[in-house]
Amino acid sequence: MNIKTLSNSRINASNAAANTVDFLVVAGGGGGGYDVGGGGGAGGLIYVTNYPITAASYTITVGAGGNGASTNAVASNGSNSSAFNNIAIGGGGGGSWSGISGAAGGSGGGTTSNTSTTAAGTPGQGNTGGQGANNTSNINDYSGASGGGGAGANGGNGASSGWTAASSTIGYGGIGRLIDIDGTARYYAGGGGASSDNGTYYGVGGQGGGANGNAGAATVNTGGGGGGSGNIGSAAGIGGNGGSGIVIIRYYGLTVKASGGTISNANGYTIHKFTSSGTFTYTG
Repeated sequence: MNIKTLSNSRINASNAAANTVDFLVVAGGGGGGYDVGGGGGAGGLIYVTNYPITAASYTITVGAGGNGASTNAVASNGSNSSAFNNIAIGGGGGGSWSGISGAAGGSGGGTTSNTSTTAAGTPGQGNTGGQGANNTSNINDYSGASGGGGAGANGGNGASSGWTAASSTIGYGGIGRLIDIDGTARYYAGGGGASSDNGTYYGVGGQGGGANGNAGAATVNTGGGGGGSGNIGSAAGIGGNGGSGIVIIRYYGLTVKASGGTISNANGYTIHKFTSSGTFTYTG
């Protein structure tokens, strides 16, 4: 007897109820910190399958990314995203050079000093930002800044280092989560990387739109965290902005049963992708 193995997508589809949806909600990522800044935390991520719905209109909110810090203060958190009363929390802003901690959020922002408290993520949505380190030769030179947390892992810790710090001592952004909801497996909600004082060396952003350090801007519609800034160049000290969030909804079958967002199909599903806020109207 021949035994045929079904793909996971076909198994899930065959078990799906007639009026259910799968959905991904990603909040906006936090901005990067100021002047040897910590990386911004990734936006919170919620992924739900086989969620029952009825014929109705549902408000979809897509959160903006947080602004990078332009003064010696914590960067702005990202804004929340939501769908079907499920709220993803915006990512925490990165901390700044004089021992200012990153902020809590969907994932926490990175800190710049080992005297600072690490920033927590939201359970089930993201992870903690990394821990910074002081340069013992100059207490005001926080080159060992840390990365923001991602949906899949904590941000990397910074190491005690100076003006010519190697990239290996700078905190990296936490990795996001790998999800295939629209026909392509991709990472969402990666944390931002930190920067050294001279800006030449920086932490790498987490997969999922997280920006590299040295004031990199996160990728839009990923919930990635912004990169912490160095202290050189025409925009010295100003952290990178976090990436905006996204909401993706799908249901089994190629018959369009709803309006709202950009509509496509893949793997036997109809997909509604929201890159900005709107309304999902389901007719069933």
